[in-house]
Amino acid sequence: MTNKLIALMNPEEFATAGSIKIRNGQLITISHNSGHYAPSRLDLLDVCNAIKAHYDNYDKAFVFFADFEAEFGPKEHTYMIPMNLFIGSNGVPPGLGDYHGELLYSGEWRYTNPERALAGGGATNL
Repeated sequence: MTNKLIALMNPEEFATAGSIKIRNGQLITISHNSGHYAPSRLDLLDVCNAIKAHYDNYDKAFVFFADFEAEFGPKEHTYMIPMNLFIGSNGVPPGLGDYHGELLYSGEWRYTNPERALAGGGATNL
């Protein structure tokens, strides 16, 4: 039985929905973008905290966060935030706007203001 089928049968057993990117055993990104489900920022934070508690390979990872609830600006603004910063600030990093950007069709991330994002530890090449 696949995880997708299990999730449909027992949704209470899952913390959130989304995607995760791992390369050579290193966590690269985690996202709560899942289509129609749209988990909250706090759901994503819970999963990030669980990763921190159980795995060592997260220190270079990034959180791809879409503001589905319009807490910080227009609905569904997207941000790429260093995971350590996301966890350490309880999901609301100072200078959140510095990490705003968009995911391009090619799968690459582009910050609205790359200089400010990179100065705060933003992603350079995912």
